[in-house]
Amino acid sequence: MQQLTEKKKVTIMIAIITAMFFAAINQTIIGVAMPRIISKLGGMDYYSWAITIYLLTSTVASVLVGKLSDIYGRKPFILTGIALFSIGALLSGFSTDIFQLITYRGIQGAGAGIIMSTAFTAMGDLYAPRERAKWGGIMSAVFGVSSVLGPLMGGYIVDHLDWHWVFWIFLPIGVIAFLLIMIHFPKVPKQEGESVDYFGSLFLTLTIVPMLLAFSWAGNGPGKHAWGSWQIIGLFASTIIALIVFIMIERKVKTPVLPLGLFKNSIFTVSNLVGFFLNAGMMGAIIYVPFFVQGVKGISPTMAGYVAMPMSIAMLATSAI
Repeated sequence: MQQLTEKKKVTIMIAIITAMFFAAINQTIIGVAMPRIISKLGGMDYYSWAITIYLLTSTVASVLVGKLSDIYGRKPFILTGIALFSIGALLSGFSTDIFQLITYRGIQGAGAGIIMSTAFTAMGDLYAPRERAKWGGIMSAVFGVSSVLGPLMGGYIVDHLDWHWVFWIFLPIGVIAFLLIMIHFPKVPKQEGESVDYFGSLFLTLTIVPMLLAFSWAGNGPGKHAWGSWQIIGLFASTIIALIVFIMIERKVKTPVLPLGLFKNSIFTVSNLVGFFLNAGMMGAIIYVPFFVQGVKGISPTMAGYVAMPMSIAMLATSAI
């Protein structure tokens, strides 16, 4: 797609950035609003699952869609991602208990994973490497803007409106993003001779899912299991076994979902390790700081949004630099 005119490329990037903003702003709004939502629906013991299920399904969707979009093009998948995310957001607003919310958040997560994986790879399709840094900075700034606006809006909505609007208020942006991509994003012919690493995708998923379940279920309190319990040890054992099988598959398959040769590049390995720890800390702050300041300190959701602002503003400034 690099042969497209600059005007056409910019139009497509605007459409992609709109889709990313739609997914990102919904997620950052939820962080501050979730304590109030859980207090309305009940099920405080399952608080972390309303967040974890979103991350789980988005991770799995990213893994599965990455190679498929290489073969069949980005357009059908990013449209599917927007549709799934919109449906999940709509249904989440109609939740009557915590289990419905967890289910619908899972649908949202699947849509978000598809949007994010196809958005960044589409940028690589459109632009040569020397131009990608500029657009990568702009796309990162989308997360910065959403992380500033999201907590403030989430706090304001649950303080002054019904909590359902946390999920519904940005649905029109999803419709706009869907239409922009449907109209402007070019359809790419299927790449012949390419194959999908289904077994690799399966065992990568079987590596990630038990590991996330183990860390979510381990600990003290209702519904938790001790770190030394057979449930947690079994989940970690499943993770290790699936990882070993995954590595064996990736060493032999023609088109691996995760080429192991990438890890021989120290830049790739170190940058991903750094990204892992940075994002772990960032997600922990986004999820649990609002819970702490509202549940422990007794601060209103609106004020909790202001507590989250310094980190968000710093993220926005440094991503631009």
